[in-house]
This record gives sequence, C-alpha cells and structure tokens, in this order.
Amino acid sequence: MDFKTFDSVFYSENISEILHKIVPIFYKIYRIYFSHEISISEDKKFIVEESLKKFLLFCSEFNICPGMLPKRLISQIFQDECFKEESDKSISQNIQFFFHICENLNLTEISKKEPKNKNILGSFFTFFKFLRVLFYIGGLAYEKLNNELNNNNNQEDNFTYDEMIIMFLQKIETSEGFNNFQLKSNQTKNIDRIVDDELLNIVNKNSNENTKNNNNEDIILFINDNYGKELNNIFKTICSYGDAFNYSKLKSKNFNKFLNETGLIKNNNNNFGIESKEIDTLFIKLSQLNKNDENNNNNNKKINKNNFIDYKSFLFSIDIIANMLYNELEEKDAIEKILNENIFPVFLSDPKKTEKINGIEEKIEYLKELQSNQDFIKLCEIIFKKFNTIFNFYSINKSNKLMNKKGFFNFCKDFEIFPNFISKLKLNLFYDGIAQYSSYGNDNDILIEQSLFIDLITLIALEINLSDIKEVNPIEKMIILLDKIYNSNGFSVIIKKTGNNKISENNDIMEEIRNNFPEYFENEEEIEETEEK
Repeated sequence: MDFKTFDSVFYSENISEILHKIVPIFYKIYRIYFSHEISISEDKKFIVEESLKKFLLFCSEFNICPGMLPKRLISQIFQDECFKEESDKSISQNIQFFFHICENLNLTEISKKEPKNKNILGSFFTFFKFLRVLFYIGGLAYEKLNNELNNNNNQEDNFTYDEMIIMFLQKIETSEGFNNFQLKSNQTKNIDRIVDDELLNIVNKNSNENTKNNNNEDIILFINDNYGKELNNIFKTICSYGDAFNYSKLKSKNFNKFLNETGLIKNNNNNFGIESKEIDTLFIKLSQLNKNDENNNNNNKKINKNNFIDYKSFLFSIDIIANMLYNELEEKDAIEKILNENIFPVFLSDPKKTEKINGIEEKIEYLKELQSNQDFIKLCEIIFKKFNTIFNFYSINKSNKLMNKKGFFNFCKDFEIFPNFISKLKLNLFYDGIAQYSSYGNDNDILIEQSLFIDLITLIALEINLSDIKEVNPIEKMIILLDKIYNSNGFSVIIKKTGNNKISENNDIMEEIRNNFPEYFENEEEIEETEEK
C-alpha cells in the first residue's frame, strides 16, 4: 500500500469516526511510550533515536512485531512516515481532520495543566504520525493476510479497510502490552475498551453484506452425520485447554494449538500444512459465522467482538483447510483425508486427550444449580463481606481488587487449603476453569474478581470427601471448609505483614454463619466428627 492509496482510505468518514472514538485511549498510550516527545527537550538527535526505539518497543509489547509484520518492515514504515515530505504534506493538508478526531482530548485544558510542555502532541514523531503509522501497519498486515487467504476463496469475501482496522484494534486490545497499560493507568476496574459495541456499529452501519454461505450447510451436515461424535469430543477437548469448564467456545490460541498438534501448520519441522500467517484471518472469518447466526435479523453484522468460534464453525474450518491443502481432490475426499491422516490419529489414539472433560462439566453445572439455592446465596453474601479484607490482601492490584493465579495459590497455601484439602494440580484446573468467566488480564495471566474467588472456594468445598456421611449437604461442606480456614494460620500471615492485629476479630465469619444458619450447628459434636472424617 503506497502513500497515495493509504491517504485515500485513511481520510475517510468511517476512519474519522473510528479515530474520534479511540483517540483518548491512544493518546494515553502515546504519553506513556513517547514522554520524551512531549518534554521540552531540544536534543533532536536523542528524540529521533528514542522515538524509533520506543516505537519498536511498543510494537513488540502490543504483539504487532513480529506477530503481524517483521521488525525490518516496521522500521521502514517509521522512517518513511518521519522523514518523507509526503507525510508532512499530507498532515498539513488535512490538519482539520486531525483536530476533529482530537476533539475529545480537550487540548486546551491539557495545555493549561502543562504550560511548560509546549509539545503536547509531540515534536518529531508526533501523535498524528503515530496514528497514521498504526493505521498503515494495521491495513498492511491484514491486507496481506486477506489477499493470501482469498487466493483460495471468492474475492467477494474481502474485508474493507475499516473492517481490517477493527480486526487490528481487536488484536491490540488482547495483547499483553494493552493489559499492562491498563494496570499502569490504574484503569483495570473501569477498563478502557478499544473495540466496543459503539465502535462496531460505526463499521457495520454501512455494511449490509452477509458472510457468504458458500453452500457449506450440506458439507457441515456430511461431516457431522459421519464424524459428529468423535469431532464433538475433540472440539470440547481443545476448547478446554486452559479453560477447564469451557466446552463451547474455541479461542484463537487453542485453535492454533489444535492445528499445530495435528500437523496442519507449516513450520520448520513440517513442510505440510497452511502458512501460520493465514491462521489469523481464517479464525476471524470463522468467528463471523457465530455473529451472523446470532444476528440473523440484526443487520447481519460482519465484525465479531467475540474472539471464539463455535462447533459449527469448527466443522467449517475442517472443510476450508481440507480444500486449501487438497484442492485437487473432491471436497468430501479432502475432508476425510485430513480427518484420517491428521486429526483422528492424534486424538483418538490418545484417550487421555478427551477423557479429562468427563466429570468436570458436571461440577460446573452443579455449581450453577447451587447458585439458585437461597441458603447458598445467603452464605456467599456472608463470605463476600467477611473475605473482603483477605481478598484485597492477596490481590495483585489493591485499588482494583483483582487477584491472579499466584495470589490465589498463596491464599490457599497460607490458609492451609493446599495441600490439606486439594492438590495443586486440581487447584490449577479449578482456577483455569473459573477464570474463563473473567474479562480482566490476558491469556498469560487472567485476573479474577472477588465473586469468582468465592466460586473457587465453593468448588474446593465440594471436593471434601464425605462419601461415608450421606446426609452432609453442600452448605455443610462449605461451613466445614470455612471453619478450617478461620482456624488456620492464614490470619497470622496477614497480621505479620500488615500489623493489623484485629483482622481475624473483624472477619469472624463463623460467628455470623452460626447466627444465620443455626440449624447446621444444633449438634456440634456431629460436625466435629464429620470434619475429622
């Protein structure tokens, strides 16, 4: 994409609306990474070198380089934008466009707060150039992937430039860099979203096209009728990688893992398969099928804010990949070839890959049933209130009240839940399963809220083995676990580190439970015997 082509799509009404919406977030990011640009420094050489260095760091942390484009090309795009006259001329001629998209920044107020910082929009690699480079990279990355994938498909399925930009922004939003930005900005509780429903509507309002069916319904029926049982178990298994209770939403990283395990990705050790760079666009296209099914009567939105594919789209992926790899064969023959030579040998020859889903579904379903029990709801309310101080202590960010896996494991160790009641392996399994319901953190470090923390305590309580005492119900199991927690050394650990000697007194959960559930304490001796067993 040359400068002339880029300018023709960048200065469009749709892109103007997108930029107008996201500029406040990206200006915060710009100030963090390019603080030297905003300073009053007059050392031009330092500013030039530092800007390239920080831009490459930004691209690395936000999964742009090398994930989307190589470092060499990223550097060249930066150099072209900063040193070619065409860029400065383009910005100068469209200065009103940039002032319009920055309306939400309130530049006058920013200038008043920082009177010494004359360059609030940067001096060399300005904020305007930062936006232009980002949108150039986004369009270029997805244009290449889109064209390569469409060599095997109908050209009518091509994404428009603004749709590719939305996919690019979605990718940025799921990066580790964006998650770290939220934490640095102290914004994790009131989280900034780059791509929300409002932004999706901006793109979708001018697009009424459906994702092409390509007559795939018949072929999906063929796959499901002949191999549905096996593929459904495989689908559930790969969905649950890292998400123990997830059996219906296949995420991008798990889709990649599945293709890699079955030898369907071309790499240094495997000359057979599709190119790894094609997978991203393939997954996004497949995810649109979910959105079209959900919004069949709602303007047929193309861009999907949910980063997953369902079982039907998974079956369609097998059809697409089979045709990409064996386009010389009949469609059904190609499908059967990758099933029998790639997929089934990996999963059906190793029953351990699919057996782990047995029983876990029942646990999560049982937990959902309990959440409609009034006694359970009341007990959870007490736990939530009394464990607030404990949860905050083990939170990764005290102001935002979010806990990561390490904090949860520390809590279980300090309060003697592990290894007394449950193994570390099962703790890990439970955390990954519950964490799928969290919208905080990233794939490498998912953060949970206090409500999900209570769900984890419940799952642990249900694991208490009381098979010889049939009359003990889930509420009693939870009371037993809570009593053990309250009488553990956990409070001593917190007191030692905080100096708050009244923390255990202020959080006497057992006293409140006795007051609210006296029927469970009518025979204390029986409870004690139960605890011992």
